[in-house]
Amino acid sequence: VQRRLVLEKWNDKALKFVEEDHFDPDLSPNECLIEIQTSSVSSTDVFIMTGRYPASDLKNKPPLTLGYDFVGKIIRIGASVEGFKIGDTVCDMPLIGGHAKYIVRAEHDLIKVPDNIDTAEATSLVLTWMTAYQLLYRTTAKRAVDNKEPIFVQGGTGAVANAIVALASRAGCTVFTTARKEYHSRLKQQGVHPIDYRVPKWWLKLRKETGTGVSVSFEGVCPDSFKSAAYMLNSKGKLVIYGAHASVFSGKDQSVLAMAKTLAPIALATLMPWGRSVEFYSISTTRRKHPTWFKEDLTTLFECLSRGEIKIEVTERIKLGEVN
Repeated sequence: VQRRLVLEKWNDKALKFVEEDHFDPDLSPNECLIEIQTSSVSSTDVFIMTGRYPASDLKNKPPLTLGYDFVGKIIRIGASVEGFKIGDTVCDMPLIGGHAKYIVRAEHDLIKVPDNIDTAEATSLVLTWMTAYQLLYRTTAKRAVDNKEPIFVQGGTGAVANAIVALASRAGCTVFTTARKEYHSRLKQQGVHPIDYRVPKWWLKLRKETGTGVSVSFEGVCPDSFKSAAYMLNSKGKLVIYGAHASVFSGKDQSVLAMAKTLAPIALATLMPWGRSVEFYSISTTRRKHPTWFKEDLTTLFECLSRGEIKIEVTERIKLGEVN
């Protein structure tokens, strides 16, 4: 029996479970049928539910099955599949379809998951940690990371931001971030320099602590905090913007065009004259343009996790039927 978590119309908060008896899909020669073991619940699902996710990456319209990523076992393969076998644990980032019992995916989309990795931890790598890794190594930030230059991460306890903090610290960068006071002790143990964003004009204090400023600011919170992230930069710094920002939850326009309009006066007034620059990052767009990067980078993350070089904290595990 197939079970799927379905969004029936845009902005519908009442998701619906759909069951299909005798689920037996016909596979194309290059396809695999996978029994899903884990998928991540993220703000990206909420972003998709609003209907504002870029159409260039997601053309589907409701009704659709939510679930941005998954890890599962192959239970059937098409006649021409050569790289995988029945029983292999694999993962993918289909954007939709992950919150289900079964999914059909083409062989070229799948990535092998090492047998010694917990499936929930593996799922955390597919979207969250992959985003963090590519922000550091597949954007203009790479040079700064390779040279162990200082960086700033807005909202360092968020899922992606926390992964950026962990990976950048591991790479030898000095990391500055914002976080509530109760998280400072844990961040300091990682060698991170935190400041409470509720402190009045915190950016002035933290900018002073950095000395001449940071080489890269990562901003994934909301357009309202672009200016503070930009203020942290040195004279040649890069502002890297990513993610489904918090404004999507408040009903503000969250299109890339809207973000560009918000950022334009900042770029003109405070960035470009000083040699600074702005870059937007999207994991789905990056994968579409550079499909080989996705497999290379995820394989690297699997290897790091297998060797114990990174640690994944899974805060809660929810059975598919318990999602509400």
